[in-house]
Amino acid sequence: MKRMPSIAHDSEIMYYSAHTRIRVEPIQSANEHYIVAHRGAMASGAVRFAFACSFVYDNNSFWAGKKLGLVVNSIKETMKQMIFYKNLVVLGLLRPIYRLSLRLTGQSDVHQRDDLTNIFGETYKEGEGISSKLPLVMLTECFAKFSEGLIFREVDKARDS
Repeated sequence: MKRMPSIAHDSEIMYYSAHTRIRVEPIQSANEHYIVAHRGAMASGAVRFAFACSFVYDNNSFWAGKKLGLVVNSIKETMKQMIFYKNLVVLGLLRPIYRLSLRLTGQSDVHQRDDLTNIFGETYKEGEGISSKLPLVMLTECFAKFSEGLIFREVDKARDS
């Protein structure tokens, strides 16, 4: 980064170095580098890497065992940012983790395949919209549904969907 005086590629380097840190350090300590990379990406105008950093940070925070209240608040902030920038792919990737986080904290009694009113007052069914047709979003939804099914003993419902 010091060889290149431009900040255009700093966020990309920070994003991939955070990925490398996750491989060699515990996820709880390496995950905080995504926040630094997010700030750098937003400062340099590389919103694609800022969105990626936000998504990976929220997802890793959830699976690494961070307090669920903090995870829900972080996902809400990321979802607000995705709505503002109209990034439907990351928004679609965050919805299943958001629903599962709400159910685990007891803030929502939403079961699988039910309508969900998000933090913006919009009601949707999972599987609706353009972003839900993408393979990565579909894979994330299936993984979250099966995890939720195992946690809440609803495996039959998850298998049928």
